Amino acid sequence: MSESSIYLKKFNIYAASASQPKNPRPTGTLPAICKEDCGEDAYFILDQPSFSALGIADGVGGWTFLGYDPSLFAWDLMNCCKECATTNSWPDPQDILVGGYNKVVEKNEIEAGSSTACIITLDKTTGTVYSSNIGDSGFIVIRDGKVVYQTHELQHYFNAPYQLSVLPEEMKNDPINIMDSPNDAIIDQCTVEEGDVIVLGTDGLWDNIFNEEIITKLSSSIEKI
Repeated sequence: MSESSIYLKKFNIYAASASQPKNPRPTGTLPAICKEDCGEDAYFILDQPSFSALGIADGVGGWTFLGYDPSLFAWDLMNCCKECATTNSWPDPQDILVGGYNKVVEKNEIEAGSSTACIITLDKTTGTVYSSNIGDSGFIVIRDGKVVYQTHELQHYFNAPYQLSVLPEEMKNDPINIMDSPNDAIIDQCTVEEGDVIVLGTDGLWDNIFNEEIITKLSSSIEKI
């Protein structure tokens, strides 16, 4: 039996990414861990026969002032999350987030950093979207020109979102440093229909563009698919 006959696919998924770094890196200076220059953000896209998994992370920019590259933790987290999703026949987004973060900690290749994270998996047969979201990244579902679903943010206080972190030993006891657990993430689910558009983004999107503007900008592109 062929792989394509095992799964009754209800949805075909079209996925793409876009970013606009505040300070683009000079040519040839992109660290190997980074798939592309997304500023302090990172992402992954995984399309499998029965599901699609996507994730996004926003590296906390404050690390720059301490001499650390915020994008490195974000990319390591997303790369590890993708590895976890790839090794599962049906990955739960919370399992992806927990497993990915644990891999980052176990590898111990990132000296310091932190980021928000949002992971989603889409069941291609049922149209169910499962999500795990920590911090102020998230996603919306657009249907017929309207937002029919939107994730909730997790913040300790203004401009201090929940975040996953790797801290040097000397910083771990400093209360100013935030170190949340993947288990703090908001776990949710929703159902999508044919023609729906999922927009997954960091606060760089949500803080600067209203949902109505996003819908308008997407309209012409969607018509070309």
